[in-house]
Amino acid sequence: MESLNKILLNIIFLFFTLQNIYCQQCVGNGPCSCTFDDGSGVVDISSLASTGQPRFKDQPSAVATDAYLYSYNPCLPFTEGTCAGVSACQNSFNTEYYMIGDQTSAQWSFDGTNIQVYYSKTQDGVLRETFVKYVCDVNAKTPTMIMNGELGPAQFYMTVTTECACPNGCVDESNIVITVEAGISTGTILDILFIVGIFIYVAGGMTYMRVRNQATGVEMLPNRGFWSALPGLVKDGCVFVVSKVRSKRSTYDEV
Repeated sequence: MESLNKILLNIIFLFFTLQNIYCQQCVGNGPCSCTFDDGSGVVDISSLASTGQPRFKDQPSAVATDAYLYSYNPCLPFTEGTCAGVSACQNSFNTEYYMIGDQTSAQWSFDGTNIQVYYSKTQDGVLRETFVKYVCDVNAKTPTMIMNGELGPAQFYMTVTTECACPNGCVDESNIVITVEAGISTGTILDILFIVGIFIYVAGGMTYMRVRNQATGVEMLPNRGFWSALPGLVKDGCVFVVSKVRSKRSTYDEV
């Protein structure tokens, strides 16, 4: 029985893992916009761009030990110092410049809450990467940027808060063409298979328990002990994960 319970728990974990893999995504249309694959809208940051100059120029890092300044321009390339045709640039108070991303490398992703645009650029044999998180705020008519800093070796993180990060937030809705694709998404297929599987499992299990064991009432439910224990198992798992995260955070604070 214990081995069967482990198998069931692994199946449930696998299902939700696949659901996460095939969840809603925002598919990039180049460096200026992405389109949600469920038809919920378009995120267009082209109106945030400046021409020739960075929209966000010489921003200090939130990390006290980071003495560099950072510039970023959504959508369009800019030039600053020796940073030519870039999306993002790092400089040591206008003396040395490092290219930390260009528009041609833009890759879009969506974590279920926020949009992220990834940029990269290799200079002098060093690959530098920039991750810009776009936070949707319908009240943020004027965009703001926080330079979170270099949080990994040659990995730079920024946060831009703007209404343009919201679906259709900066898109002329009269020009939006809604397309309906034939077929259904992978996530929907997984949902259907999961529901059908649960139905077969419950119906088949109850029939087996009734015919084979002459069970009645709640005793007909297959693996009743496992399902009764599941909330406790989930709780134990959450407590374990939280304890590990707190332990790592404590170690980081000590450093």
